[in-house]
Amino acid sequence: MNRIGKDNDIILYNYKFGSTNRAEIKNTSIIVEDNTITAVIEYAKEVKMKKDANVISFYGDKANLPEKMGLQAGDTVDIRIEPYLGYHYQAYECGSMLVKDGKLVVPERDKWAGTLSNRDPRTIIGIKTDGKIIMLVSDGRQPGYSEGMTGKEMGEYLIKIGVKDAAMLDGGASSQMIINGSLRNRPSYEGIERPVAGCFIVKIK
Repeated sequence: MNRIGKDNDIILYNYKFGSTNRAEIKNTSIIVEDNTITAVIEYAKEVKMKKDANVISFYGDKANLPEKMGLQAGDTVDIRIEPYLGYHYQAYECGSMLVKDGKLVVPERDKWAGTLSNRDPRTIIGIKTDGKIIMLVSDGRQPGYSEGMTGKEMGEYLIKIGVKDAAMLDGGASSQMIINGSLRNRPSYEGIERPVAGCFIVKIK
């Protein structure tokens, strides 16, 4: 949903993606308004989108699927997103899972965070068996103060403290934790806060 289309993709778009599907390869797109197909645009590239409509784009070799399925204007389409989280939730992309269902699932390398066999600063978010959320930062890359943790070491520690599921967030010099306006760890970026583009903010009511 809402990402740049590649060959053999089928992607659902809404207005949050932009004014078009930004397609760069051939696709057949169906326009859906109020669960009804209002148009089938065959073998196009970029397709315009309206705020109150959805666009489903079939890319590359799958561009002929709407024709094979007999889809045409006037047909009813039931679009369901599962699990449905409502409009008060957001998704945050992260790295590899370290713990899943209470078991160690650490890969040798994460395509986003790099190798997990080195001892580095680590940041994770997890859910304990009792449902509580845990956020944890480990320092590293500072000889004499902190060496850091491998992905496996972090995963084993998380299981030890009762974490059921946990995933990597950005580590290295971006690993930093601030509580009530005070920096609580020693980041490897000269021991000071490093400018970052994303973070989790927790407010206690």
